[in-house]
Amino acid sequence: MRPDYLHGLFDRPHMRKTVLYVLIFLLTLWHGHFFLTGYRLSADDVYFTYIALQGPKTVLETARWIAEGQGRVGFLYLQPINMFAALMSEMLIWRLVFVTLYFSTVWLIFVYAGKVLKLSIAPFSFLIFLALHPLGFEHLPPTTYPLQNTLPFLVLVSCRLVALSYGERGGWRVLNRLLQFGAMLATEFALLLGIVMVAAEVFANHPLSLRRPLPWLRALVKDTRVWIEIVTLGLVVGVYIAYRLAHPSGYEGNSLAGIGNLGALISTTWHHINDGLVLPRFSSRFLKVPLSVWTGTALSGLAMYAAIILTLRIPFGKKVSFAAVAAFLLISMIFVTLPVSASLKQQGWCQGTGHCAYLDSRTSILGVVLLLAVAGAAALRHSPHRRFGELRRPLVACVTAVIFALGGLHHWHVAQDMLRYDRVWKSAQLLACMPNLVPETPAQLYDLIDPGHVVPFHEDEAPLRFWPLYLETVRRQSDCSGTQVLQRSLAGSYLPNLWPEELQNIGGDEGSRYLGSGWSEIEDWGVWSHAEKAELIIIPKGLEPGDQARLQLDAQMFLGPDRSAQRLIITQMAKHFGKARAAQKANPLIRSSASCLTILHRRPSP
Repeated sequence: MRPDYLHGLFDRPHMRKTVLYVLIFLLTLWHGHFFLTGYRLSADDVYFTYIALQGPKTVLETARWIAEGQGRVGFLYLQPINMFAALMSEMLIWRLVFVTLYFSTVWLIFVYAGKVLKLSIAPFSFLIFLALHPLGFEHLPPTTYPLQNTLPFLVLVSCRLVALSYGERGGWRVLNRLLQFGAMLATEFALLLGIVMVAAEVFANHPLSLRRPLPWLRALVKDTRVWIEIVTLGLVVGVYIAYRLAHPSGYEGNSLAGIGNLGALISTTWHHINDGLVLPRFSSRFLKVPLSVWTGTALSGLAMYAAIILTLRIPFGKKVSFAAVAAFLLISMIFVTLPVSASLKQQGWCQGTGHCAYLDSRTSILGVVLLLAVAGAAALRHSPHRRFGELRRPLVACVTAVIFALGGLHHWHVAQDMLRYDRVWKSAQLLACMPNLVPETPAQLYDLIDPGHVVPFHEDEAPLRFWPLYLETVRRQSDCSGTQVLQRSLAGSYLPNLWPEELQNIGGDEGSRYLGSGWSEIEDWGVWSHAEKAELIIIPKGLEPGDQARLQLDAQMFLGPDRSAQRLIITQMAKHFGKARAAQKANPLIRSSASCLTILHRRPSP
C-alpha cells in the first residue's frame, strides 16, 4: 500500500508526467552511456580519420572522388561531415554530442509519428525503443558513422514536425523545403525515410478506401499539399538519378545486382530487420558480469517497469485501425531495407559472415517499435477478459523491463570489447609525446601501437601510412611538454618493456603487447605461432649504453604425428642470434613449459 500523500501525488496528471519524463531521461542516460565507449569501429571511420588528418583540401577532393565513384551527389557535402565526426570522435565531449543528437532524433521521430497518428505514443514508443535497441560492432550509428544518418534524419524530421504543427507559409515554406531537399539528397537512407513520412501523412489525411478508390484519387489530386510533396520528392529523385547517370556507381554496396536472388534477398531483408534488435544477441555469457553491473541493470529494470506503468496511465488518444497501421509499417520496414539487402555485397556479408545488421537496421527498428506500441495501445484499450485486463499493464511493463535489463548486460559486455579499441587510440596518443620510444619503421610502429591488429583498415598497407601521420598530428597539436609524469608512466603499461632478471609470461592481455606479426589468438597460458616467421617486440629496460644482455626465451614446440621435430631460429634485423631444436622422442620443451621472456643482465668487463 502507498501512503495517502503518495497516492494523491501520483494521481495528479502533471506530476505523473514529470516523474515519467525524469525516468525516461535517467533510462536514456543509462542506456546511452554504453554507446560512449565505442568509436572508429569500422574501417570506413578509420579511413575518414586518415583523410581528415590531411587537411580541408584533401577532405573536399576525397569527398568528390567518393561521390563520383558511388554516384551519390549528397556525398559531396555529407562525406566531409563524416570525416569531421570520425576525427572528433576520439574526444569524449564530441561522442557525448553525437549520442545526444542520435537519441534526440529518435525521440523526435516518435513525437512526429504520434502527431501523424493522433496518438500520444511518443513516451511509450521511446521506452520500447530503449529496450530493443542494441549496441553492436556492425555499421550501426552512433558508434560508427556518428552523423551520417543522424544529421539528415534530424533535419528531415524537425522540418516535417514543425510543418505539421505550425504549417508552412511564405519564406518558411521555401526554407523548409530546401532543408528537406538537402537532407533527403544526402543519403539514400534519408530519402527512403522521407518517402515513408510523406506517404504516412498522405494516408493519415486521406485514408485509403479499397472499395472506393476513385474518390480517394480525386481527393489526392485536389490536395495542394500532395502536389508540393510530389514536386519535392521528384526534384530529389531527379537530381539523384541525373548525377548517377553522369557518374555511374562502381560501388557494389549501392547496386541492385542481387535483386534476382530471391532467397538471399528475403533472408537478408529479414536478418537486417531482426538483427537490428537486441533480442537475437542474448546469450548466457551476458550473465557473467560484476556485482555493480548486476545492481545497475536491476535498478534500470525497476525504473523501466515504473516508467511503463506511468506511461500506460496516460490516455493514448483516439482509436486507430490497427490493421491499416500495421500493414503500412510492415511495408515501410521492407521498403527501407530492400534497396540495401538487394546488393550482392550485403547479401554476401549476411549469408557468408553472419554480419547482417547495417545502417538500415537503425531505420527498420523504428517501424518495429511503432508496430509494438500501436499493438500495445490497441490491446490495452479493450480486453474481453476482465482478469487479463487487470494484469495487462503490469505484464507489458514486466516484459519490457526484463528485456531492458538483459539488454544492459549485453551492452556491458560489448562495451568491454569496444574498450580494446579505445586503449589502442590512447596508447598512440601517449606514444606521440615520447618520440624516443617510437620504432624506426612503420611496421614496427604498427606492431607496437596495435599488436593485436584490433583497429580495422581497408588495406594491409594502410596502417603503415596511417599511424606515422596520426602520431605526427597528435604531436603537433598536443602540448607534450605538459604531459603529466603519471601519464608518461602509464605509457609504460602498454609498451613492451622487459626488465633484467624479470620473467614475462606471454599470455592474456598483458602479453599481447610483446607480439608482432605471425601469432595466433593469444590465450591465458601463452600463444602459438601460425606462420614460418613470428615477431617479438621488446624494449630492454635498465640497460646503460655499452651494457651487454642475453635474452633467454622459454618456449614449447608443437609436435604431433605429422611433425616429429621443430627448429627454432632467433634473429634480430636478419642477424642470427641462436637456434634450438626439439624432437618428438626428446622433451618438446625448450627450457620450460611456459612461453616467457627474460633478459639476463651482465655489465661489460672493465
